[in-house]
Amino acid sequence: MPILVYRYGLRPPCENVDLVSDQIHLAHQYYNKLIEIERDRRKKVRAIMGVHPTVEPLEEEATAKKAVVDAAIADLRATHRASRSRSSTKEQRKRVKIARQQLKTVRAELRKAKAALKDDTAVQTAINKVNESAQATIRKERAICGCYWGTYLIIEKAVDAARKAAFVDPHFRRWTGHGAVAVQIQKGLSSFEALACDSTLLRIFVGSNPKRSELKMRVGTVQGKTTPIWATWPLILHRPLPRVATIKDVKVLRERLAGKDRWSVHFTLSLPDGWRRETCGTGTVAVDIGWRVRPSGLLRVAYFRDNQGYEEEILLEGAVRSGFRKVEDLRSTRDKNFNIERDWLAAWMRRQTKQGASLPDWLIEAATTLHAWRSTARLAALARTWRDSRFAGDTLAYPRLEDWRKQDKHLLSWEANQRDKSLARRKDQYRNIAARLSRKYHTLVLEQFDLSVMQRHVLPESDKGEIASARLYQRDAACSVLRSNLINGFAMRLGAVAEVNAAMTTQDCAVCGDHPEEPWDASKEVMHTCSECQANWDQDANAAHNLLLRWDEHQQGAKEAVPTKVKDYAVNTAPRQAKWAKRHTKNA
Repeated sequence: MPILVYRYGLRPPCENVDLVSDQIHLAHQYYNKLIEIERDRRKKVRAIMGVHPTVEPLEEEATAKKAVVDAAIADLRATHRASRSRSSTKEQRKRVKIARQQLKTVRAELRKAKAALKDDTAVQTAINKVNESAQATIRKERAICGCYWGTYLIIEKAVDAARKAAFVDPHFRRWTGHGAVAVQIQKGLSSFEALACDSTLLRIFVGSNPKRSELKMRVGTVQGKTTPIWATWPLILHRPLPRVATIKDVKVLRERLAGKDRWSVHFTLSLPDGWRRETCGTGTVAVDIGWRVRPSGLLRVAYFRDNQGYEEEILLEGAVRSGFRKVEDLRSTRDKNFNIERDWLAAWMRRQTKQGASLPDWLIEAATTLHAWRSTARLAALARTWRDSRFAGDTLAYPRLEDWRKQDKHLLSWEANQRDKSLARRKDQYRNIAARLSRKYHTLVLEQFDLSVMQRHVLPESDKGEIASARLYQRDAACSVLRSNLINGFAMRLGAVAEVNAAMTTQDCAVCGDHPEEPWDASKEVMHTCSECQANWDQDANAAHNLLLRWDEHQQGAKEAVPTKVKDYAVNTAPRQAKWAKRHTKNA
């Protein structure tokens, strides 16, 4: 049973506005309280396991090894700072690598020792008591949190996700105004019932113009009664809900963008088996994903080839990249203005002190480390405090600081909105590409490749350095976003997504099948001439062609056709599950 999430824009609430804001704030507090309980639980569990004879010495050794790693890295970075380059010696880098390896070995032994404690009855009994105590505390906090039950359920799901995903202790959330209120419909609600406006949890009023509709959602109950308390938002219903959909839960999300609220509603829908938004096409297409700067200055993000021989490169829209460059320019302008204003204010305070002028204690205390500030928000907060605490002799400094604050606020809003528009434009382009390919083809062939590896920063002890421009192109292209959109596009139309081994797809010649004895450097040029058949081809087009050929070989069972130097051409033929299909409900 597929699960789909439909998102719609909302305008600010027009009924029970204060109640909605209170619920969002209470939900934030409840989240942090649950995180506090989880961190305390982990601390107690570690204390129980840490005193065990098989674990305690390994814990101490791991702590000591970690201190050695930190000291070696600190020495290496001090050398980098002193020379303002990656000029550390081989001995320094080797010392860090050896220390990291030793720490890794000890931690592996520590994990094995802790895993072995699962068979220790005394330890497990003590841990179970801690877990039961934590669950009892959670139940007490739930009862007094003040959140409506649909809202506290999404908070508990978010904490569970943070608890399971984090290798370290889950972090508290800083209050930024972001948050959500929600209702969960246990037995489900059909789209017809929601539009009929007789539900006690959710009602949708559709006007003559669907983009001027209205959403009413229950956010509480009158004390001592069963009468619902409603909140109302103007709803931009830009597309109808599927008629066969069952609404499982609804979440209204508030986001803060440059100090302004942005509202949206997310409907989690359960759909019948075999439902699809539209049908996929026929045939197969192989897509080689990866960024490359073209001579024209445009950025290639992928190259595809179908089973009929048609091929095409996918270029990122120039407006997207120019939008990202504008964001960087605005950020640079803000940083320069901040540095000028910070240094001027620090110098002004020093002059006032030398001249014997008295400055208020709150300003002296707040600006003790002003010369080292790097946050524009911190200086803006000082300006707002100063606005309410004017004093004699500040007629030169305060107006200038206030002018800077207003200008920085304007630039911040511009920067945030420009970034948001550029991200949305790139997502829209990638979604359109996915829709175009999935409507035309049935099977999508991709590389078995972990794109997250390419996003990792170079370690301090590495001999390799990072190229700033390469990181910039990498962020612009966002290949993982394109990949996920392609997968979702085919999955939503019930197409097939296959992955083949990516080894040597760029190096092997797709024309003659030659496998070079010595791999050539693919980073120097896009075009390459095969040393065997003299065919001249674009290496990305060649990679897409090889992906298609390897998929065909797998389909035909011709394993002997695979070059012997490239092993394990295993293909994952199971349909990939789209992000929207990963949402599960109890009734699904």
